[in-house]
Amino acid sequence: MKPVLFFKSLLTHRKRIPQQKMLSFRRRFEDLVEEFAYPKPVSVGTLKATRVNCRQTGRKQRETTAVQSQAKIMMTHKLRKKAYNVQGVQDSALNASFGREVTVQQVAPGRHPATECKPRLDTRRKSMKIATWNVRTLYQEGKIENVIKEMDRMNLNIVGLAETRWKGAAVVKIDNKVFIFSGGSTHERGVGILFDESIEKSLKSWCPVSDRVVVAKFAGKPLDMGIVQVYAPTSTAEEEEVEQFYEDLDKAMKCLKSQDIKIVWGTLMQK
Repeated sequence: MKPVLFFKSLLTHRKRIPQQKMLSFRRRFEDLVEEFAYPKPVSVGTLKATRVNCRQTGRKQRETTAVQSQAKIMMTHKLRKKAYNVQGVQDSALNASFGREVTVQQVAPGRHPATECKPRLDTRRKSMKIATWNVRTLYQEGKIENVIKEMDRMNLNIVGLAETRWKGAAVVKIDNKVFIFSGGSTHERGVGILFDESIEKSLKSWCPVSDRVVVAKFAGKPLDMGIVQVYAPTSTAEEEEVEQFYEDLDKAMKCLKSQDIKIVWGTLMQK
């Protein structure tokens, strides 16, 4: 294929790229042009030194991989001996892919089920009342108590909250409710899921993806139920911030199985 025809054929594929992914596509294309069109000259001495360094690095990587594999095997045996429940809160560092430093988890996030058998919610025969609410802020004295009173007044079982403005990520018990929240390092944005204490027994896993996305998975019958609470950027936000939000949303969806009942709600569109 001639070069002109090749580049013309790329135009048809460009139209299929979503607008929020256009910035990443443009950067990758520029990197490819920089790599192949303007290669940096490499001297013979540098090439030999690079080969030696690659051999040494490869040997160290193989040794490190063997040690890590052995450590994972030992950790797996320890986890099998100890059953985690919702009341037993464990402090641990969250996976780096979620962009958090420290969080509080009950079970491992993602597709790994809890070792303890969870009572299942009857999602087919038993009805539940759920809702989502942009509370503007919970960083005020008595605000969370007001939300709980309103939740009891309307007989709601699960409520998704946006713009909580709480820092960090954790799960806490307040009166007869359980609150899962995910925030940043400042009192801005923040999301959370508030539900009855009786539903806590069905909580299988949860993951604070970012200060705009949090996901919780509940054991259900016949299918498990996953709730993703979001707080989307405004229409005036930077393109990078919007793209990061969609990437966080994709990470949250990967924490759930394909057959799970998925509920994605929250503040989705803002001006």
